Amino acid sequence: MSDRNDFGGDFAFFEFAPADGTGMVAACTNATRTGAKGEAMTLTGGGICTNSTSSLATVTVPIAQTGGSGAIGISVDSALTNLVLFPSTLNNANWGTTQNVGAPTIVSTNNPDPLGGTTASRVQFPATTGAQYSLKRQSLSGAPWSGSCYAKMVSGTGELCLFAGSGTGAVRTALNATTWTRMKHENSAQAGGLFVGTDSADCSAGGAFAAQDVYLWNCQLESGKIVTTPTVTTRVATVVSRALTIAGSQFSLGVSWVTGSNFTANATAFQLYKDANNSVTAYSSATGQVSCAVRIGGSTVTTTTPGLMVANAVNRVACYYDGTNTGACVNGVCTLTAGAITMFEGATTLYLGTRSATGNESNGTMKQLCYDPSATRCSRENSGFHARAGFGDSLTNAPDGPGTGWPDRYTALYPSTPVTNWGLNGATANDIYNTRWLVSGTGRYTDVVVFGGINDIRTTSDSAADIFTRLRQTYDEVLAQGSNLYLVTLWPVGNFAGWTGAKATVLLELNTLIRTHCATTARVTCIDAYNSDLRDGANLAAIYDSGDGLHQNQAGSDYLSELIHQVLP
Repeated sequence: MSDRNDFGGDFAFFEFAPADGTGMVAACTNATRTGAKGEAMTLTGGGICTNSTSSLATVTVPIAQTGGSGAIGISVDSALTNLVLFPSTLNNANWGTTQNVGAPTIVSTNNPDPLGGTTASRVQFPATTGAQYSLKRQSLSGAPWSGSCYAKMVSGTGELCLFAGSGTGAVRTALNATTWTRMKHENSAQAGGLFVGTDSADCSAGGAFAAQDVYLWNCQLESGKIVTTPTVTTRVATVVSRALTIAGSQFSLGVSWVTGSNFTANATAFQLYKDANNSVTAYSSATGQVSCAVRIGGSTVTTTTPGLMVANAVNRVACYYDGTNTGACVNGVCTLTAGAITMFEGATTLYLGTRSATGNESNGTMKQLCYDPSATRCSRENSGFHARAGFGDSLTNAPDGPGTGWPDRYTALYPSTPVTNWGLNGATANDIYNTRWLVSGTGRYTDVVVFGGINDIRTTSDSAADIFTRLRQTYDEVLAQGSNLYLVTLWPVGNFAGWTGAKATVLLELNTLIRTHCATTARVTCIDAYNSDLRDGANLAAIYDSGDGLHQNQAGSDYLSELIHQVLP
């Protein structure tokens, strides 16, 4: 077994699902996974995942998937029973109907499904407007609920309404005839069950519904704050662990956790377990704080981070003891509890995303698990973060679906110099600073790329100077922490709905301010997306357009990655 990783560096004492992917093989397969140095793992679980052809598949081992940016990790799921009975057979007696305009028609129940079988139901829903609705439902009491259904149009494009509970927060989802889309309503506070159909009363924001002819498959209702791995009937809890014999007076533990949209109290990041009286456990609060509980000889010291994890993002969680302090870290920001401990030694088990007893699973994708008998190897000083990060809006995050953000594509194209994705859909300049930089960026990265401002132009009538002033908040903080700053100019979006000549003028003026800042400020470099092949006159070039005139497709992110790669050292 080699102690060297693929980039020429040493692995820690133990690593699993490292950044270079050693030991992980391919996503969504039954292939054997090992530790980074070939260590055998205990792996229990399995379920439905997305394979290399973007189709769903069933595996009988814990689900390996990318999740967020970077290398492959493991989906660690709690045990679950799908509360929807006959989740794909919508003419079953367990499915009811609620309507005031006409009942849905179940055409057939033997249609192609995402797993290659023939279990999907074809359902025709009538048009609705105003307070009208036509829904299939399974009624249950209790809350909070999270519900989902896979849907695909029989032909063309369309949309459906779905909610878990009584309709508050109902979600309207666009559908097409090419891909299966998982409709979701998460963290509903209302009792009532699961409802799906045309519903102008509860999904009123989009106006009237036309008649819809759709395939539905695997409708799922679960108790909890997020929609988890698709489950037709039941699943067992995921267990990923490795027996370790440890020694030393200090330690560091770290993991990258791709969270869902909400946090669950006591969800586990990792546990190093010797026995009931000796363990190290990292877990979250319901708000996303992380606590490190170090239990020695039956006494526990708990340290809780001041900062929060970020929803729907890759978060780095670490715990350590340096001989003087116990530390708890989330996204590089740590808090300390002073006091000496005598670290336990000998035979232990290291668990990923769960504990010695099932329950309190992370229900997220976990990767880059690291243990070392030094205080720094897997903690804040070497926490597995990339040296580079991209901050911005949906053009950075996921412009054309998961994994299509430019940091994700940059990491795939240039894996030896990965980039952490801190894009946020819909982010304005203030959001980039307040929601992303202050929470996620302070004091960590060598090189920072900022690509923002389009939502300020799109949603306000503010001047370029006002928008630039707001962007400067992030620019100045990046430089103050000692990072190199790279600014991406905005490409033209003339084909985007609602775009005007006045907004185009603001975009040009903002680009001029950005270029001037690069030319006059030390450690600031411009990456000119406007004057590149991404531009076609007043529009985003068609070959790089996801279809709305604003967001780039994967090819666009690949091209932008190449532009950035030419400039980054």
